[in-house]
Amino acid sequence: MEGVVKRKRKHMTVAVTDAITARYWQWVIGLTQADFDAGHVITTDPGGSGVAFLMDPRDGPNGGTFPQRTNNMLGPHQSILTPLWIGLGDDKDGPNNNQLPITAEENYLLGNIQSHVKINGVDVLSNPFLNVDVCLKAGPTVTYMYHPPSQGPGTTLYQAITNFPADSFSFTMPANSYKLLHALPGDHWTAGFHPYAASVGLWAVISPSDGGLPSWSNGNTISYSTTVGSNSLGLNCLGTVHTYSTTITYTVT
Repeated sequence: MEGVVKRKRKHMTVAVTDAITARYWQWVIGLTQADFDAGHVITTDPGGSGVAFLMDPRDGPNGGTFPQRTNNMLGPHQSILTPLWIGLGDDKDGPNNNQLPITAEENYLLGNIQSHVKINGVDVLSNPFLNVDVCLKAGPTVTYMYHPPSQGPGTTLYQAITNFPADSFSFTMPANSYKLLHALPGDHWTAGFHPYAASVGLWAVISPSDGGLPSWSNGNTISYSTTVGSNSLGLNCLGTVHTYSTTITYTVT
């Protein structure tokens, strides 16, 4: 079972599905230092959805900014799948693969998560674009509490509450994977083939019209910044594993 929660918008025609996020992870896990050095950190979903994939904010510097370019790899009217804060559970994360989505939520999504999405330096629709407290309660269950309580316009929430094994996916992490070589505290990456994985996360799908533009053109900027910290909900919620803040900015070239 998967959950996609979104407000209706005329241009948002791509739902964030298990299949799309699986392909996203397979792509982003395969990125190397050479890809980052060459600016090859954007691609179009090979599965045919038409959306462009941008880099995982966890691959950006904690407390800093990370400039990137689209390098003629973004179509003028192309929608963009933007990972605001995402996590992955794989077969190395525990003895019970049926619990991979819950494991990923516990490892990566606890706390207060705020994201700003901007086009040409102007906030898309709301400020911040996303503000959510993620609470782990006994059970375990993970509860998302929004500020305001409903999601901000345009925000797509994807929860990979997958049935094992039907909706899980596999991936191969190369020995020179950027993620493996730049692992963060709490990451459990290991090189090689992984037969089981589940994705959880918070995503946005944006288009030029979100910035009042008829199309993407050279010089446009697309940025997303995410800050993760402790929530103040009480409610017997467990604290976050991560404290992180980063801004990714792509310039259309």
